[in-house]
Amino acid sequence: VVKYFSFNNPDLIIQGYKLDLKQVTQRALPTIILNFLFKRKFKAAAKKVRAHGIGVHKPEEIEEFGHNDLTVLSDLLGDKPFFFGDSPTSLDVVAFANLAQVVYMDKEVSYSLRDWMAENCPNLVEFCNRVKDQAFPDWEEMCTNLDLNSHLPKPPPEEKVEEVAAEKKDEKSKEEEKKDEKEKDDTEKEKAHKDEKEGEKEDNKKTEEKEKEEEKK
Repeated sequence: VVKYFSFNNPDLIIQGYKLDLKQVTQRALPTIILNFLFKRKFKAAAKKVRAHGIGVHKPEEIEEFGHNDLTVLSDLLGDKPFFFGDSPTSLDVVAFANLAQVVYMDKEVSYSLRDWMAENCPNLVEFCNRVKDQAFPDWEEMCTNLDLNSHLPKPPPEEKVEEVAAEKKDEKSKEEEKKDEKEKDDTEKEKAHKDEKEGEKEDNKKTEEKEKEEEKK
């Protein structure tokens, strides 16, 4: 039912989910061309929906199918936080994935199934909000940036990466300079110490020679 609505109303999908087609498609094409390609893709998908069998029914009948499905889910959920109790299961994941497409359609867009669900199945709306708050606290950021991993730390921008690399290079150069200076100082100290030792040896040698000469006298 949701697919039938989506594929037959591409304009409403763009408006209802506030889609930025350049961001969605990652194509730097004019908006009018992206709109055309988007609608053509949805038109092809609509044929598959009709081939599935649901397309042979009247819009009123398809809407009724949606009401029946929502009623079954609403009765199954009841007053529980999740379909099988206090903890979410795979059914909750699948249900949220489908119901969220209805619940979070922008209110400015006319969508009768969303309005019927809000009026007749409020527990399903609460369920969607509960899952969203618990599983996707960064929902708004995800929808804005289309980033499914917005909770993960991001690498710094390219400029900052270059700056960090330059800073590290400078730090490395400074460390190497300090190391060279230290080695130079150590070498000079070692040389001075060696010269001092040799000087002492020379003095001792001269003293010994002088003493020997005095003894001969």
